[in-house]
Amino acid sequence: MKGAGTAVASRTLALSSKASEPAAGDSVFVDVVGSGNTYAMKVLQLCQGGGSIQGEYVPSAVEKLFPFLFSQQAKYPFYDAVNFAADVGQYDDPQYGYGFKRKLEPRELKSDYCVEPSVQISKQAEVHNKNSTTYTFVLVETLKVHKGADVVWKKGFQQGITISAPIGCEKDVLDFELTQGISNLMSKEIVKKIEVRD
Repeated sequence: MKGAGTAVASRTLALSSKASEPAAGDSVFVDVVGSGNTYAMKVLQLCQGGGSIQGEYVPSAVEKLFPFLFSQQAKYPFYDAVNFAADVGQYDDPQYGYGFKRKLEPRELKSDYCVEPSVQISKQAEVHNKNSTTYTFVLVETLKVHKGADVVWKKGFQQGITISAPIGCEKDVLDFELTQGISNLMSKEIVKKIEVRD
């Protein structure tokens, strides 16, 4: 960032060999987010499969958290190839009224490193009260960084969480509180601490 409210972008990877040169008014897609140049040569991406979330109660769409957490919290650049290609496809669709003159063909950035997040949700207790239900869960979260067939970094963390939900609102409250708990634990205790050493 240079100055208040100003972002400066520079090209480092061609989006498509058929794409025209950038011009004023073009949309900019942020597909790699890093916190500096020190770690820029070690780009991370999700391993095939995207990670694992298992347990007696799994919040809705919680797996969509992973790309966001890595792009926002990891000190290494993160490339979300799958979602980026889907986003480009959406903007390239003429039905939205702003399709490109030529169909874009995103190139996947190749990386030696991929991350494999895993979350296990275990319900320890469920207590029914007059107006609410109180749940106790244990979250076990792990992360492995792979370079080819080798695991070059791994870390795990466990945390208990207690949630009280009003009668009739259990699903919404559990979805929100568990998603927030998973996000906080993964970002603060694991993702921020990734160290990739050759």
